[in-house]
Amino acid sequence: MKKIILPVAVLAMFIFGACNSAGPSKTETTAENKELPDGTAIPFTQATHYFVRNDFKNGQLEDPRITTKAGFDTIFGTATTMGGNGQPTPIDFTKQDAIAVIDSVSDYAVSFENTTLQKDGGYLALSYDKIKGAKQSFSTRPFLLLIIDKKYKQTVIPVIKK
Repeated sequence: MKKIILPVAVLAMFIFGACNSAGPSKTETTAENKELPDGTAIPFTQATHYFVRNDFKNGQLEDPRITTKAGFDTIFGTATTMGGNGQPTPIDFTKQDAIAVIDSVSDYAVSFENTTLQKDGGYLALSYDKIKGAKQSFSTRPFLLLIIDKKYKQTVIPVIKK
């Protein structure tokens, strides 16, 4: 019996050792490692059910890209509403960044439309139409909030088309 246990134990060690080997390493060629050509559309999600906090000051947002939840929470609050679609768009700051364009307080209805995000040289060009609507009986702070993957690390440049 003892003569069988030793060879079985040695054989088991070889089998388990072979299963754990990493094998030859490969160089990954994913989209993150390749240089994107100019004009490439960058996928994004427009975030909803947020508001700009009242203590936000004009000029406080030096960079449109927000990379941490703590930084995000100093600028935005959640505006949850009733109903199935009333939850704020989730943002996972371990995998995603937020891009914000924040306008001045206005008593006009302002909307951001025809939003595009594309690579332009060493930058990401965020283009949009800023549409000024009718006068309102209250003031708001219009903003545009997008969510992108962290792998797009280029500096974001906002461009108003119209």
